[in-house]
Amino acid sequence: MSLLRRSGRSPNSIYDCCRLLCHLQFIIGCSGIRSKSREKYICDWISLGYTLLAIIAIVGILLVTAYVKFKDPYFVKMDSLIKSIIYLELGMSLFMYVVTGVSMMLQSSTHLRLYQSVHELDRILIRDFRANMNYKVLMKKQRFLLIFTNVIYNTITILGATRATNLRDLGINIMAGLAYGCVTGGPHLNFYIQMNFAEILAIRFRLLQKLLQVKLKPAAGIDERKIEQRLQLLVDLVQKYHDCIALTNRVFSVSLVIIMLHDFTLTTSELYLIFGGLTGAGSRALIYFVLLGLVLPIYKMTVGPVYSENAIAEGDKCFKIIQDLDFHYPGNKVIRQMVATSLTWRWDNHIQFTCGSMKLNMETIVGVYLEIFNYILILIQFRMTQEMGD
Repeated sequence: MSLLRRSGRSPNSIYDCCRLLCHLQFIIGCSGIRSKSREKYICDWISLGYTLLAIIAIVGILLVTAYVKFKDPYFVKMDSLIKSIIYLELGMSLFMYVVTGVSMMLQSSTHLRLYQSVHELDRILIRDFRANMNYKVLMKKQRFLLIFTNVIYNTITILGATRATNLRDLGINIMAGLAYGCVTGGPHLNFYIQMNFAEILAIRFRLLQKLLQVKLKPAAGIDERKIEQRLQLLVDLVQKYHDCIALTNRVFSVSLVIIMLHDFTLTTSELYLIFGGLTGAGSRALIYFVLLGLVLPIYKMTVGPVYSENAIAEGDKCFKIIQDLDFHYPGNKVIRQMVATSLTWRWDNHIQFTCGSMKLNMETIVGVYLEIFNYILILIQFRMTQEMGD
């Protein structure tokens, strides 16, 4: 209840803005940090211990309920190809969840430092430039995304519960649905948080562009040294927000690789079921689960790289404006040196959002979609050949 009351307040910091996401990430077992107060996240042995216990408990519940469901007569009579896809999805989901949880525990201090860095830089913008950070708008987007995700998972759980023939099956189906929701929802939430940081940084870069484009002239009664100090502070902020991209990569890069691998496997398998793998009336009842299961992976794989690429593009625009400062303030050696140092830093630190060793941008995701399409064609051709042989 206290969380709901706090989330209803107008957010005044990045901590307030991301508190709900942080709480959910921690409860599901995919984070080693937790929210302790309005202006503080912490990482201690309690947080790490709870995360480890949550991983063990959720994995155990899913394995037990899956073992019971695999003995169900309906599952035993199911097509062998569909059963193999279910086994693959279960194994990939558990692997994704465990790797995500463990990697977030190992990077918990870096994760905490990422929040602290963004918070401190935001305070500078608010204090020195009276910037409006629009935390409330960002929080509304987060709530909408969480509601959308919750509707998907609740629908899947309800569809599974309706297949129960007795009270025992109903309880098992609900427990399996909730455990599966945690196993896949935790990594999904991690991807959303990475997207959230990318959007936050893109907004900050656009704000810095506006501040850098303000032309201040000594003739207007402003001391030239104050102009130099203002520009130096803005240039430093641009570089430090780029450092936050590097921190984001350290926190999420490993888990994003596993999440993308899982989403690729799930998408190819489920699209294959839709375009030729589902045969028979009983098997076609799975089409609702298949369609719902496709929504979140396709959304993440499409929108995530867009946010990341947009943040990098906005950061590049900041450096283009910095490059032009030398022309707006001709003859000022301090600003000329400032521009040269900043561009040298940019040349030495070509920062990109990454997914493992790959860049997280539209070029990468287009390649993934092409591979998915080619893979589906091969599977459909194989299925047609198999049916012709029968």
